[in-house]
Amino acid sequence: MSLLDDLIRKRAKLDAAIQDLKTLDDPPGGLVTAFQKLVNEGTAVDWLIGGLMVKGSVNMLVADPKVGKTTLVVQLALAITSGSYGIFGFNISECLPVLVVEAEGARRAFAARLATTARSMNVEIPTNGFIQADGMTDFQIGSPGLERLIAASKAGLVVLDTLGYFHTGDENSATDWKKNVMVPLRKLTAKYGCSFLLVHHQTKESQERKGWQKGRGTAAMFGDCDLWLRMEAPDGTAKRVLHVDGNKYGRMGYEIPLSLDTVRAIFTWD
Repeated sequence: MSLLDDLIRKRAKLDAAIQDLKTLDDPPGGLVTAFQKLVNEGTAVDWLIGGLMVKGSVNMLVADPKVGKTTLVVQLALAITSGSYGIFGFNISECLPVLVVEAEGARRAFAARLATTARSMNVEIPTNGFIQADGMTDFQIGSPGLERLIAASKAGLVVLDTLGYFHTGDENSATDWKKNVMVPLRKLTAKYGCSFLLVHHQTKESQERKGWQKGRGTAAMFGDCDLWLRMEAPDGTAKRVLHVDGNKYGRMGYEIPLSLDTVRAIFTWD
């Protein structure tokens, strides 16, 4: 090695060391945010559904089979994709894409429900509403397939119906729930800004339990979710009650009385 080559090598090492020292003195841009800057950015809650569901949140809807979970999902999706429509007294001021990953039930039945509900709501079938491709199975939470769906749809709300198809761990394990559901979903909300609505079933012992405890699985589900909705059919008629059991950002502990019109595939707000 020539003297010139040796000097060039040593100078490069010295420049690298100087740069490292500068990095230690520089503020860690992008790693932390000062409290003052955070407050200056604004303190208003960024609602997806005004007063009910915030943007970038993970939310749960639990109900028994045949109560109307899918109808409620379709109605919410159409309200959000149409924008400024409102639903059950809650305001929706921004038109956003919605992705419904429908793991159970026939696609044609879902399409028929969608068409009927849209007519009943007097809205067009949205061009910004999406469902996974026919035959797709790589949509479990944490899979590359689910992330590709979210990225392609640019969804503001992602509906996973029903949870058992997306969470392959033990639903009664708080460790499995956090590792396999909450951690990957929080990463996706941080990356894409979307909200999730997880559709789940009530426990077989729901008649013996009260409130949010009727939901199947670990109690960590209730503690971790930003919004916990529970829909019940109290008397075997078309009457439904949507319970807001938990809400980290808004009012909770109240009921929304609804009626299910099975012919028009829509809930009406009583």
